[in-house]
Amino acid sequence: MHEPLNILYVDIGNSCADCLFYQNGQEQFFKVRKEELSSLDFLLLKKSKDRLQNAFLSSVNHSSLHEVKKALLSYNPDMKISLLNQEVMREACNRFSLEVENIDILGGDLFADLVSRENHKGQIIIDLGTASKVLYLDANNKFHGSMIFPGLSSFAKMLNMSTDLLSEYPLLTHPPLLSLKTEECISSGVIHGTIELLSGTVAQIKEKYQNPDCEVILTGGNAKLILEVLREKPSFEYVYDERHVIHGLVRIHEKVELEVNI
Repeated sequence: MHEPLNILYVDIGNSCADCLFYQNGQEQFFKVRKEELSSLDFLLLKKSKDRLQNAFLSSVNHSSLHEVKKALLSYNPDMKISLLNQEVMREACNRFSLEVENIDILGGDLFADLVSRENHKGQIIIDLGTASKVLYLDANNKFHGSMIFPGLSSFAKMLNMSTDLLSEYPLLTHPPLLSLKTEECISSGVIHGTIELLSGTVAQIKEKYQNPDCEVILTGGNAKLILEVLREKPSFEYVYDERHVIHGLVRIHEKVELEVNI
């Protein structure tokens, strides 16, 4: 098993990157917006006590991956960079006794979702990022697939693009269910509508796969948008983990011998 020392983990999404580094027994977690990725080298120089030597990346965005690699090598030209790819995921499946039929096309972030924590009762993983995903992993570690729908922050933008009278309003995290104000109406549709969608989906998955006691995990950058309403009036039981994907990368690194592939 690897010691998670002096290593940077980065999950690169379409809107931002989640970063976690272990250094001298200490852990730091931070987010970097897409437009700031080229400055990651300066950020690491400010945050790190000793120069980091290793990085393990997961990415769903090619241009952002390029920016991160460039910044890391600027920070340390001798940085050893590894990428979560299909070969690494296949080896991780063997180590975690995980059955994933679509491993050849599955995104690295979704795979990290599947291995982030010990699985005893089955897991429904709700990952609300730029795209919203719901995954189901049964108690025998078989992945049954996922559903994908637009991210919460995309709804107002789509309405603005498709209509003459609806502007791109910022989302309110605690809108009333019904309102006479356009901004609140749109936020209600996004927040309350998404919660009802997720509640119904969780119930359907539990019924279809006859697993009423499976764990529900909520993660992703947009998950915070629904937390206030969800905590006030829970529609389903869940565990919230902001670092779920990053923890998956850490567990993969602990199990699989990584090759430098840059």
